[in-house]
Amino acid sequence: MAKNSAGKILAGLILIFLGVAILGLKFYQISHINVFHILLGGIFLAGYFHNKAYGFLIPGCLLLSLGLLATPGRYLGFSDFSPIALGVGFIAIYVIDLIYRGKTSWWPLIPGFILIFAGLRQLENLKSFLWPVLLIVLGVYLILNSLNIFKRKSRP
Repeated sequence: MAKNSAGKILAGLILIFLGVAILGLKFYQISHINVFHILLGGIFLAGYFHNKAYGFLIPGCLLLSLGLLATPGRYLGFSDFSPIALGVGFIAIYVIDLIYRGKTSWWPLIPGFILIFAGLRQLENLKSFLWPVLLIVLGVYLILNSLNIFKRKSRP
């Protein structure tokens, strides 16, 4: 990996971390069920990264997204943030598998976007968390761009 590419990945990871940290500091109160979801999701993700078994990635991402995102949604003006949390989990399945294995299936994008758009109906207060989310999206873009995800391969 080129030095420039590694720098872009590091910059993207820093932006994602900052966005998540800012959101966490503003809105997050951890509960026992959140800890359970986070730990169980982490165990499944560790199994995925150890064995490259796609079956571990799906529950890992869904449980982690519920554990990390479901509770803060109540503070953002959502009566129930679970659909958006699950949608983010489905999109994370696609992104993580694409980055880790270099290939993936597009099926997680369908339920991911449907759940996110369905959950956004109940949005009342977008301004308070829009800019940290934009930092996260920009960080993900930098990482994917540095891995040449967006560049098409030319055919000979």
